[in-house]
Amino acid sequence: MAILIPLEVMTERPLANRILRDVLIYLRKEQNISQETLAKLSDVSRTHISRLETCAESATLETLSKILQGTGTSWETFGALMEQMQQKQLGNSPLSMVAEPKGPHWSEKL
Repeated sequence: MAILIPLEVMTERPLANRILRDVLIYLRKEQNISQETLAKLSDVSRTHISRLETCAESATLETLSKILQGTGTSWETFGALMEQMQQKQLGNSPLSMVAEPKGPHWSEKL
């Protein structure tokens, strides 16, 4: 039995990267700063900031620490923002996994 997986699901970036992207963009917009300014404040290259915001790269704890320090954001606030963005991502998901006696299957979320 073949399992068909939609192409958009296969090429989608990991959820954690998308959530981090949303948090980074939120932090920049809240402070009304560009990627270039965030890079200078954080001592992280603008290219790396851009690649984080496009989910092309993952962040290390060291990079996150620099960005949080540069924006004056606490780890506690960062964690809360990650949770909020996760709820937003999952809430916008058109599909949900449904468990049934015959096994799980994908169903449209109502």
